[in-house]
Amino acid sequence: MAENVLFDPSASPSTAPPSVPSVPPMPATPPVSPVAPVQKSGQPLPATPSSHSSLSTLIKIAIALLVLILLIGGGLIFLLPRLTGSSNGKVTLVYWGIWEDKKIMQPLIDGFEKQNPNITIDYEEQDLKKLVQDNQAYPKLVVARINAGKGPDIFRFQNTWYPMVASVLAPFTQSVISTQEYTNTFFPVVSSDLVHNGAIYGVPLSIDTLALYVNPDILQSTKVPTDWDDFTTTAQHLTVKGADGTITTAGAAMGTMQNISHASDIVGLLLADSDVTPDNISANAVNAGKALQYYTNFANSTGATWDSSLPTSLQMFAKGNLAMYIGYSWDIYTIRSLNPTLKFQIHPMPTLFGVKRTVANYWAEGVSVKSQHPKEAMLFMKYLTQKDTQQQFYTNAAKVRGFGEPYARKDLADTIKNNTLIYPFVEQGPDAVSSVFMDDTFDAGINTASTQALNDAITQVSGSKTADAAVSTLSTSMNKVFQLYGE
Repeated sequence: MAENVLFDPSASPSTAPPSVPSVPPMPATPPVSPVAPVQKSGQPLPATPSSHSSLSTLIKIAIALLVLILLIGGGLIFLLPRLTGSSNGKVTLVYWGIWEDKKIMQPLIDGFEKQNPNITIDYEEQDLKKLVQDNQAYPKLVVARINAGKGPDIFRFQNTWYPMVASVLAPFTQSVISTQEYTNTFFPVVSSDLVHNGAIYGVPLSIDTLALYVNPDILQSTKVPTDWDDFTTTAQHLTVKGADGTITTAGAAMGTMQNISHASDIVGLLLADSDVTPDNISANAVNAGKALQYYTNFANSTGATWDSSLPTSLQMFAKGNLAMYIGYSWDIYTIRSLNPTLKFQIHPMPTLFGVKRTVANYWAEGVSVKSQHPKEAMLFMKYLTQKDTQQQFYTNAAKVRGFGEPYARKDLADTIKNNTLIYPFVEQGPDAVSSVFMDDTFDAGINTASTQALNDAITQVSGSKTADAAVSTLSTSMNKVFQLYGE
């Protein structure tokens, strides 16, 4: 590839009280008998209030105030536990999780509750797919519930969802972790996504990245490609076609959208490799067009390695009919369930001009801005950032899924260096970037809208439209997406 050419395959005034006339002083009188004096009219004078009467009135007022205080105090004692969810110092935190089975999360929760016996955490796993089917997309639901005072104290969100849930996220207190420590602890993409104006808004328990799966039985002596030029050549070399021209063994799953797992994520990476930012595509329209053209050529050129008639890329790879597959770590579980005996390897993504880069896809735990127990919720956040907790999460996941989830903490990466299936995902952590072109997040929001815009652009390039026209359409669509969902 020529230098500096990107993917070129070819208030009213008060009224004063009325004045009271002054009364002249009474003349001194001699002592009188206890008999009440009589006016000239023969009527007795009004009695003067006695000190006994004043004392009696004060006592009555004091008793009334005491009763009122007792009533208010008793009411508060009765109501406060119900208003705050606590009783005798006990606090219950509601925690909405995503994807993680309770078998994985409960041991973590048990450890926290053992350290903090006054705090109970009620973990509720949310079903993203079902919520979408019921027209209740998770991001909108959690925001609506929290604003109504009926939401969780702690909730999970996808790393690109910050613009959609920022209004209900509470910034971490410094008692949880300092910004400097946070930056030093987690991979750079985490700080880029979750630190805003110096405040931290979430903690990841793991991090996933796009990586290259290869079938060694198909590659045999062929070298695993390390850059996109070699990737193209290798894919064409390994593709096998029948007498009628149909693909029987595909070199690489690229070029279409509907039958390629993580297609939008892959194109999002190509755009990132081309220094194209989703919120300002027009600033680098030329490279954006070349990235789209590069992708579609895998299905539309004479050297096609893929087409729209094939099964999904995940199915093709699991069957042993695909040489190179691009996916995330959770695809390991699916591939093994489809074909337990399949041999495969995982490698870092190919580079452009030697610059290492991949896409990060991960989830973070945050605290509701309206939680009635922010101190306790923040205490749980601190617990989740700790090294021991993240190691336990990895171990719990391995017990349930057969493999752990890649670490988000930089200092834990080398602890799994000997795990040839998981380490490649962690190895790419320092080079990972975020992309709104994420599939399978079921957000009915920024990811869904962005993916649809990208799908339309790829369809145009695959059809009669030029890459330039597709980029123009994509730019217009993405501007609307960020107007609607952007920060």
